[in-house]
Amino acid sequence: MVQLEEIGDKEGLEAWLKTRSFGDVVSIVSRAALRVLPLWVVAVRRKGAETKGFAELQVLRAILVGRVAVHALPRMVEYAPIAADAADLASNLISEEDPSGASAAYSAIAIADAISDSDFSAALSAMSYATEAVQHLYERDTGYSAETTFELSRDVWVLDRTNNRVLGPLWGASSPDWFSITDKKMLDFWAADPPSSWDFWRRWWLSERDGKPMNPEMLLAIVQRIADETWKDPDAVAAEIAKIEREFKGKKENATPPDPDPVGGTAEWESLPAGSPSQIRKTAAAMVQNRLDLPPVIETILGYIDLEIERLQHRNYRDEDDAEEAKRQIAGLMTIRSAVSRLQVLVPSEEQMPQSEAEEAEKLSRLILRRLKEWPRRAPGDCPDNMSDLVDNSYRAALVGGCAFMAPMIGVAPDKALIAGAVVFGGKKIVDTAKAAKEFVTRKDGG
Repeated sequence: MVQLEEIGDKEGLEAWLKTRSFGDVVSIVSRAALRVLPLWVVAVRRKGAETKGFAELQVLRAILVGRVAVHALPRMVEYAPIAADAADLASNLISEEDPSGASAAYSAIAIADAISDSDFSAALSAMSYATEAVQHLYERDTGYSAETTFELSRDVWVLDRTNNRVLGPLWGASSPDWFSITDKKMLDFWAADPPSSWDFWRRWWLSERDGKPMNPEMLLAIVQRIADETWKDPDAVAAEIAKIEREFKGKKENATPPDPDPVGGTAEWESLPAGSPSQIRKTAAAMVQNRLDLPPVIETILGYIDLEIERLQHRNYRDEDDAEEAKRQIAGLMTIRSAVSRLQVLVPSEEQMPQSEAEEAEKLSRLILRRLKEWPRRAPGDCPDNMSDLVDNSYRAALVGGCAFMAPMIGVAPDKALIAGAVVFGGKKIVDTAKAAKEFVTRKDGG
C-alpha cells in the first residue's frame, strides 16, 4: 500500500488514489479542475462575444456536476454525459487559439466523463489536464507542477486523516501569481456583465475557492432540475437558479455535510460556548483597527503552517510510531490552518464588523490558541527524544511567534498567546514560562 510520505510526484499521487474509493478520487481531481477554471473563463472572454456566455457556462456545468458528485455520486451518473458533451463542444471553440484555457476545459470534461462510467483513468486525466493548463501558460514543459502537487498533496493528507471530502480552501497561504491574476480577471468579467447573469456563479466560485461550499442539496437541485435546453443561455439558467435558491432561502446557504472542517475545526468551533459580550466587542474593535495589517500577518502564518506541514510530510521517519506522531501533528496543524483561514475571511473591509462575524472570530481565536497549546505533543513528556527539534525548528518558532504577534490584532491579550506558544515548545530552555502556561491553562479550562 502506498504510504502518504511516498507521495511526492504525479506517479506517487496516482498510486495513492488507486487505493481510495472513486468518490474520494472525484473529490481530489475536481479540485484540480477548479484551480485552473479561471484560465478557461479568461480564454473564452479573450475570444470575444461569439463564445461568451454559452462556452464558459458549459464548463461551469461540468465542474459543478463533479463537485456535486463528491457527495452524491450515484445521482450524477445520469447528468454527467450530457454535461461532458456540451463542455467538449464549447472547448472546440478555442482549442487551437489558447491551449492553456482549452486544457482547463479538458480537465472539467474528463471529470464528467469519469463520473459517467466510473472511469478511474479518465479521472486521473483530469488531474493531468489541469497540470498541462499551467504548463501551457508558462509555455514550457516544467514537469508535474510543484505548486499543484503540493496543494493536491495537502488534499490527500486531509482526506486520509479524516475521510472527509470537504477539504478547505483551494490554495494554501497564498495562491500562485497566475491564479491570482486570472481569478481577478474572471471575477471582473462577471461583474461587468448584467449582475443577474453571473451572480450565482460568482458566489459559488468564491465558496469553492475559499473552502466554504454551498448547501449541497441546493447544488444537487440545480443540476437535476434545470433542463438541458436551458443550459444554453446564461440568463435562463440564472433565472432557474434564482427560483431554486428562493426555495432554499430558509436554510443556511453555507450548510455542508457533518464536520465541514477538514480536521474537525469548524465543528469544534461551533461547539464552543459563546464568548462574553465584552470579549466579542474587544475582538471586533481590534480587527477593525487592524483590518489593513491583518491580511499580510495571516498570510505569513499560513505560509509557515504550510512549510511545517511540508517538512513533516517529507522528512525521514525513525519508525512507525514516529510516522504516526507526524500524522497527528499534521492533523493539529490543519485544524489551526483551517481556523486561521476562516479568520482571514472575517477581516473587516470597513470600520464596522457585523455582530455575527465578531462572535465567530472570537470563537476562532479561542480555537486557534487551544490547538496551538496542544501541538505538537499530546502531553508534556511525549516524544522526549525529539525535544531539540521541537525547540529549535525555525518554522515552528516563526509560526508561534506569528500567532503571538497576531493575538492583540484580534483582541487576545498578547501574554496569553506567548504563553500558549511556550506550551508548544516546552523543555528545559523555557521551564519557567511553561510552568506559567500550565497555571494559565488550568485557570482557563478549569474555570
